[in-house]
Amino acid sequence: MIQLRKMKSSDAAGVADIQIQCWRKAYVGIIPDKYLAALDVGTKSKTLENGLSLNADVIRLVAVEKYNLLGFIAGLENRSASFYPDVTSEAWSIYVHPDHWKKGIGKILIQGFMEEMKKMNKQSMLVWALEENSNGRAFYEAMGGKLLGQKQTVTYGGKHVVEVAYSFELK
Repeated sequence: MIQLRKMKSSDAAGVADIQIQCWRKAYVGIIPDKYLAALDVGTKSKTLENGLSLNADVIRLVAVEKYNLLGFIAGLENRSASFYPDVTSEAWSIYVHPDHWKKGIGKILIQGFMEEMKKMNKQSMLVWALEENSNGRAFYEAMGGKLLGQKQTVTYGGKHVVEVAYSFELK
């Protein structure tokens, strides 16, 4: 049975590994291979641990089954309020280990995060996705996300990639 719980510092390495495995599978052909190959679990783990101690208010949930981390979601305030001032929260990252894709874990994570946002009186949520990430975008659309008009460009390994935004109403 899959359970959601708050992320602990002891989860940092597992969460870092999940994120890196996701990037290496989902972003092939989108983000340069050299950049993906250079991603490091140790470095990412330290960043996550620091974030846990410095930003305790951030909502970080992990999906666990029999002590195995399957995925995670993190976020809080809308970091893109200049584009979307009416959107009250944002899921900054959501990743499910590639071995567990298409098993409903992403849905469990998003729904759990939405419940946490509602407890904080948030009415809406924003998620950014790489425009070329058709699987991720299809997931957000299946979850009820509405594609918004604003795009933004980010750079990974010297390559510019476009992100698109989705909004969700929290009912």
